[in-house]
Amino acid sequence: ELTLAQRALVGRIARNLAADFARAVSQIVGIELQTVSFHAIPHGEPLPGPSSDGLQVEVEFQGVVGHPKAILALSAESLEAAAREHTGEPQAPGDPRMAEALVDVSVNVVAELGRTTLGLRRILRLQPGEILRLPTATDDPVPIRVGGLLKLEGSPVISRGQLSVEVRGRSGRGAK
Repeated sequence: ELTLAQRALVGRIARNLAADFARAVSQIVGIELQTVSFHAIPHGEPLPGPSSDGLQVEVEFQGVVGHPKAILALSAESLEAAAREHTGEPQAPGDPRMAEALVDVSVNVVAELGRTTLGLRRILRLQPGEILRLPTATDDPVPIRVGGLLKLEGSPVISRGQLSVEVRGRSGRGAK
């Protein structure tokens, strides 16, 4: 539990981080942001995540005990507005510069061919050339996650000599 002085220090740091972030967005994108609120998350409480369709970026800092993190979460509405502008669909109300900036945001995309569990003894004995069998059939759909969230399904293919995944459609579980 933090003392009153420690809480005040953390509050000042959080305000400065928010001001620095707003200043960077203003310089890079030209959009003026204002800090509306911030709150501390007590030790032991789970970190909030984005909505099921949002995007979350976590920044972990080194050099400080406890692995401190800063979290930036973007709502699905912001991301959808950027996608609409990119595809030419009608623009939702809001600052078009933010949508333009979001189109260039890189997100982690993972196509998972399968998972298996091995004992440590088996892992230590693995040799080059051995084959790991996955519980996935060659015609099973491959889940494609965007920013850690299941969004698409695909099929494994070979393209230009590389293992690739052909997108077959949106995932039936909450993708928009």
